[in-house]
Amino acid sequence: MNAHALPPALPASDLSRLLFSDRGNDDAAYSWRLFSKALLNASGSAIFVVDPSGTVVISNRPVQKHLGLVQGSRLPDTLPDFWAHVVRVLETREQARNLPVQAGEISYMVRLAPMDFQNSIIGVMCVLEDRTELEDTTRRMHAFQELSQELDAIIASSDDGLWICDGSGTILRMNTASERLNMMHASDMVGRNIDELVAEGYIDHSVTRKVLRSGRRENLLQETRSGRKLMLTGNPVFNAAGEIIRVVVNERDITEIDNLREELEAR
Repeated sequence: MNAHALPPALPASDLSRLLFSDRGNDDAAYSWRLFSKALLNASGSAIFVVDPSGTVVISNRPVQKHLGLVQGSRLPDTLPDFWAHVVRVLETREQARNLPVQAGEISYMVRLAPMDFQNSIIGVMCVLEDRTELEDTTRRMHAFQELSQELDAIIASSDDGLWICDGSGTILRMNTASERLNMMHASDMVGRNIDELVAEGYIDHSVTRKVLRSGRRENLLQETRSGRKLMLTGNPVFNAAGEIIRVVVNERDITEIDNLREELEAR
């Protein structure tokens, strides 16, 4: 990279005087400079301007706090990798976007924009957006997706039937084992209320409804339309306010065990 082959630019002293000189004869200009500084500090982004020589001519509070760049800081010395991107913008006169920069524990996404004044490039404005919170949220979402996939695998691989209902008794999901035990398809049941299944004779009574009434773990024996006998255990799931938001029902087929018991009793 040829750091010397840059487009025409005002001298660094001219840029500093243009933007940030102390009070002169023009009070209106001085007031505007104060307003500009206040405006930069009010931004949620980290913003600074660097002149073609690599000298920082202004920086707002986030830049000063997290990057340590103040007026007069030398970017080639403090952040040489960052300065290489700035030089490229000075050479091409084109913006650069979505440049990742790490400063301590903070991750930034950077936009660099050349500042054109009277047909001369007087510097580059650097805008750094804090992406740390977004990245943390993305990592948590990925972790949640992995956990959800693990839970799906556990539910699907269980030999026991599993039902999950919401706090009103609406069926949210049922696994393959439950489909087999009850001779029904999840696609036909999900979204329906458990009371409908009782009314239509799919099941004789509902442990989900018992849990919703009592607010505690419940057990009952249930006979399916095909004559299979199931031991059902329903467990409530509460939110932070103590309200039932889910009922998880485990179904275990005890038909063979019950038949064996009856045979032993008959002897």
